Amino acid sequence: MSEHKTHRLITPIEPSLLVRIDDFRFEGRISTRSEAVRILLEQALSGDPASASSRRPAND
Repeated sequence: MSEHKTHRLITPIEPSLLVRIDDFRFEGRISTRSEAVRILLEQALSGDPASASSRRPAND
């Protein structure tokens, strides 16, 4: 699949999930929320559960 064009994905997100995304972003020093979501999606879809869970912040 060609990745020449970027597509925008708009989806509602519950406040508690948004907090977890922002925590992940700040802990990973990721510059934007969009980039954090992109990283999380790539890790989740990579088929490597260890990769996705290794970057996920702990729920305190």
